[in-house]
Amino acid sequence: MTETQKTNKPFPIVPVIIVILVVGLIGSRFKSKTNDIAKITTKEGQVVVSEEKGLAWPTDLPINIPKYDSGKIKAYSHLEGQTAWTMIISDTNEEYFKNYKEALKKEAWVESSEMMTVVSIVSMKKDGYDINVVWDASSNGALITLSKTLK
Repeated sequence: MTETQKTNKPFPIVPVIIVILVVGLIGSRFKSKTNDIAKITTKEGQVVVSEEKGLAWPTDLPINIPKYDSGKIKAYSHLEGQTAWTMIISDTNEEYFKNYKEALKKEAWVESSEMMTVVSIVSMKKDGYDINVVWDASSNGALITLSKTLK
């Protein structure tokens, strides 16, 4: 295995992304739009999307994670039943992704796995939570998912 391909276990990110897409599709009929912000609400939670201006850093995260200060937060969701929080960030760069990984380590997040291929994914753990940070060079975007650690 090369230095750029470290994996310890499968990433739980795919189920989270699927849940977000399903919530988005189901909730599209419940969509309300204010200026640049669209909110989609279902019984599972809420997805907030901003195409132009971006969204503020979420204030309802259950554990402190460093603010991702590069680019714009294009979408944010919190699914109550899944205890999952997701932020989609656009207009960022790979260098900031690498710096963000180091910022997490400074906040005592412990790296559990990393994979660098078409996309770069780093998984970390702290105090009963998992964080996955994904960098996608093709879109200059990042995806952050925070969830309770599955036991």
